[in-house]
Amino acid sequence: MSTTPIDVPVLIVGGGPSGLVLALSLVQNGIAVRIIDKNPNFHVGQRGSGIQPRSLELFKFLGVLPDIWEQSAWNKPSAIYQMPEGRDIAKVVDMTPYAEPTPDVPFDNLIRKRFYANTLRNEEGVTAQVVRRLDTQEEIQIVRAKHLVSAEGAKSVVRKQLAIPFIGETKDSMRLVHADIYASGISTEYWHQWGDMGSKTVRIRPTEYPGIFSLMAGGKDADTATLAASRDALLKFVYKVTNRSPEELQFGEIKSVSEFRPNIRLADKFSEGRVFLVGDAAHVHSPTGGQGLNTGIQDSFNLAWKLALVLKHQSPPSLLTSYTFERLPVAKDVLSLTTKIMEKTVAFKTGGGTDASFAQRPKALHQLGVNHRRSDIVVDEQPDEKQQDEMFDVSAAYRPEDPSVLRAGDRAPDSPGLLRLNLVLDRNNDKLVSEEESTTLFDILSTTRHTALIFPSAAAADVRGQDITETVMALKCATPRGTIHIVFILINIKDCDTNVKFALDGVADRDIDVFVDGEGHAHAFYPPVKQGFSTIIVRPDAVVGAVVKSREGVEEYLNRVFCYNIRGKRGLIFRR
Repeated sequence: MSTTPIDVPVLIVGGGPSGLVLALSLVQNGIAVRIIDKNPNFHVGQRGSGIQPRSLELFKFLGVLPDIWEQSAWNKPSAIYQMPEGRDIAKVVDMTPYAEPTPDVPFDNLIRKRFYANTLRNEEGVTAQVVRRLDTQEEIQIVRAKHLVSAEGAKSVVRKQLAIPFIGETKDSMRLVHADIYASGISTEYWHQWGDMGSKTVRIRPTEYPGIFSLMAGGKDADTATLAASRDALLKFVYKVTNRSPEELQFGEIKSVSEFRPNIRLADKFSEGRVFLVGDAAHVHSPTGGQGLNTGIQDSFNLAWKLALVLKHQSPPSLLTSYTFERLPVAKDVLSLTTKIMEKTVAFKTGGGTDASFAQRPKALHQLGVNHRRSDIVVDEQPDEKQQDEMFDVSAAYRPEDPSVLRAGDRAPDSPGLLRLNLVLDRNNDKLVSEEESTTLFDILSTTRHTALIFPSAAAADVRGQDITETVMALKCATPRGTIHIVFILINIKDCDTNVKFALDGVADRDIDVFVDGEGHAHAFYPPVKQGFSTIIVRPDAVVGAVVKSREGVEEYLNRVFCYNIRGKRGLIFRR
């Protein structure tokens, strides 16, 4: 046993997508982490293969999107075969039709060593006893962390040790076998489906790896335990349901096989003291809809920037309570939406018709409309919104995207065509020099700091200089250095009048940039600007934190997030 404790700010239990996104986000913020995982090897085969547009945006912010592209493939349309013959295609359905990128939505859909840990909590942090296995040798280590995050999946040991209820059900009547298998003699242009869950079904789809297909087999009349245990039984089942012979459809090595049954469960809270749950440790649901992996990494992205600010003593520990408040409603809606899709899938019958509406997915699944409008740390000075909870049968936290509306708590849209201005100030003449190369707002946003977008054209002309100066001063004086990037977005160079230049004078070292909205997208996709809301603050997780037109609104948001009280009779003051 190692007698010297290992100290680390954050201990992450689980090395899947949720754990890795959390780790990468924290490391980018200068926070050291340690990841432990119970599995001795990387998982073989596909899990969470559907990557939604919002997740691709997060991967861009994390700097890993090129690697994701390289390992991905586009979704294919589903070919549903006429049964019982199973030879002819009855209908072809695009579950997620390809959509051309738009200026505000640039991405479309895609497709270790062994450890065990027991944890003890106290007010100062978390102590974990970790059993580290190397071959046949075991070493017990003591790891002391300020915070522990469980990203270890639905069977989370940490969640069980905390006795956090995991409320829901397991659909034992809907067992399936999933295998990744080498195959030939079948088209790679479609996802193929025979039969239905009411009797027997087989689904085969190509993966991003040449020659390897994802195979699902099951149904009410299937013995899935036998199918998972016996290759011969599985292939015999496939041939019978598809009405294919071994000469027509050839199968090779099975890379992985497992029996699956849908779990629909939700933890009643996502944190306990200094311990947090992300991903499947906090919520599990049907895989229909492709929401699991995507929701999990967004949990991590939401938590990471808050942990970083608290660990740097730049925000109060109370900021961390917003994690459960923001993410639990989203997870609840995911369970509701995916369960309805699963029920439609199970109810589908292939015998008598070709209605395949069950396979068509609502745009809400893109997760571009997922929001935290009801969060207690966002500030919105716009009039109260009209509730649209009935849309797609989802609640306010889970909506289809609507580019005509932007509120605090919404995803921040992209805006290409921004031209950087170099501001040159001298005693005789103010000069603005435009750079030829344009950039996008997504290239400006950062996982390590807030971004304050200031639109001078939205401020009233008679008080523009005063309002902008006070806003810049509030942002400068009420935030720690390096935690906020001030970005002016102008309609044109003339928009940067003397008052705006005065606000910028002498603050070049405070992370302030000026851009011209060369193609008009920023003013179009941030509609509050047209209503006079000149300041929009974007959080490090690319969520709008504040939509305001006054200095008081800026101060209110900063006061909710950072360790400062900026109200005082004589101006801006600091208080830890």
